[in-house]
Amino acid sequence: TDTVNTISEIQTKTILGTALVRIRDATGKLQRVRLLLDSAAQKSFITKACAARLKLDPVGKELCRVQGFEQATPGEAQLRNRFRLVLRTLKEEDLTITALESPAPHFGHQSPEPWHLYSHLQDLVLADDPASDAPVEILIGQNFFWDLMRDTIVRGGKREPVAQETPFGYVVSGPVEAVKSSVLNCLEVVALQNDSGPSSSSETHAALLE
Repeated sequence: TDTVNTISEIQTKTILGTALVRIRDATGKLQRVRLLLDSAAQKSFITKACAARLKLDPVGKELCRVQGFEQATPGEAQLRNRFRLVLRTLKEEDLTITALESPAPHFGHQSPEPWHLYSHLQDLVLADDPASDAPVEILIGQNFFWDLMRDTIVRGGKREPVAQETPFGYVVSGPVEAVKSSVLNCLEVVALQNDSGPSSSSETHAALLE
């Protein structure tokens, strides 16, 4: 006898407020870069690799000490390059901010999730592509955070993500529920009576495929 059972588990994860934006490189050409709107950061940063790829020249320097919440003590103050970033909005306008250089390769990844399928988000112009796994290379901190956030907020039900309007479209953040399914294949083999006499032995094999 062959049986197949499917086990579903509801898992909750939190998505961050990211956006795929167009940014001008040194030649004026627009390139796409992923940024994170982080209200918990005091300053804005761009990775050294991203600034080099865009061929941006520093517009100044700033002495800055960076500390994460798990660091017992702050790191040493470093003189960091400051860059001018020209971002392109949905209205085809240029929006200029500044960001300090960071040696970090990126500021995290956000794995693709179908959060755009929530009914309260389907008619919105979203700032990010839910299918993208591009790394975050620009972090927008409090020095520019509220310059980019608009008053319009769209909420769904309990434990559903929230969308807030920005010049790049609606940024989505908050909890999302993901269904993880596992397929359990069970094969039961029963030995029938043979020439040497009756047998009642049985063997069950189970394999869990995730």
